[in-house]
This record gives sequence, structure tokens and C-alpha cells, in this order.
Amino acid sequence: MTDCADADIVRWRGPRTNIICDMDGTLTGTGVETYITPYKKHFDKSINESKCTNETGQGNKYDSSVVCTGTKLRRTMFRNF
Repeated sequence: MTDCADADIVRWRGPRTNIICDMDGTLTGTGVETYITPYKKHFDKSINESKCTNETGQGNKYDSSVVCTGTKLRRTMFRNF
């Protein structure tokens, strides 16, 4: 997504592994660098430490996601362990 001036919702497709970086805050309305990614159980610790918010309720605009402001999200994959 390169221009989200008209975007106001996120809908995930496929394996739900993407991370969206809202660099200027136009999507989330935060005004700072914010990351949005599909919710997974391992994010509960960050949610409990108030680094991220859980947006999994009914009717949310982020399609069952975790929204993190001021915390960079990076994809990590483990294989053959």
C-alpha cells in the first residue's frame, strides 16, 4: 500500500502474515510510525505491556489485528527446529 489517504480499513487475505507500517499516521490517525499486523497469540505479552492494542473486537476497522505504536514489528520465521 503506497497511498492510504482514502483508506480507512484493513482487510487481510491469504495466510495473514503481512505487516503494514503507517509511517505518517494517515491510516491509524496516530500521527506517528505505527504498525498493524494480524493478531496472533504471541502478541498478548506486548498487549499486556501496553506497547500494542488488540483490535479484534466486532466491527473493528483493522480486521482482527494488533496495532503497535512506537514498537517496531518484524517478521520472524522458524524452520526445521
